Amino acid sequence: MFVNMNVLKRLVKAAFKNNSLMIGNVEDSLIISTGHVTVQVLDGFATNSYKALIMEYLGELPKIGEVYSIGGGAGNQATVGFEEELDIYTKVPLSLPKLQRTAVRIGTWVIFQDAALNKYGVEEGLWKLYDPSEADQEKEGFPGMPQLMKDKSGILLRNDGMALKIRVYEQLNSTAFREMALIDLGEEDDWE
Repeated sequence: MFVNMNVLKRLVKAAFKNNSLMIGNVEDSLIISTGHVTVQVLDGFATNSYKALIMEYLGELPKIGEVYSIGGGAGNQATVGFEEELDIYTKVPLSLPKLQRTAVRIGTWVIFQDAALNKYGVEEGLWKLYDPSEADQEKEGFPGMPQLMKDKSGILLRNDGMALKIRVYEQLNSTAFREMALIDLGEEDDWE
């Protein structure tokens, strides 16, 4: 799994307090969604710490087809109709546009650009969830290049064992971001 579990735990705790945490099992994969990130791990690839995090908030591992909305005072409520939305591994096409991470930061935003030089911002605290060094390279492989979701709602990363969607912002409210939209920022490797 190419996620930093410490960051995921903090995001899950915040989502729980804000009543925006969803946990489920769709197509035999365990899913955690916080509203800002969605992590979907296929059966056989979920680490014990990932399963333990789910059990900490849900009390058990969800059965196939179960999705729960979980919040501080609301308890666990079964939800219907979110399976398709949460299934970012099998329901999202492989042919999404690729994004390049740039070396540019605006405040706490990590900036990406597509082939047409459109810029997208990801909050740095969310981007820290992505940690390719945590992936079992022999079992699940290295995640591919970031891809832009069709509805431009997030950046998608996936490998043979999991998928990660991180919320993206197409337009940041800053003059610098608008001016930067006119410039090819190159790849991050170009800056080192």
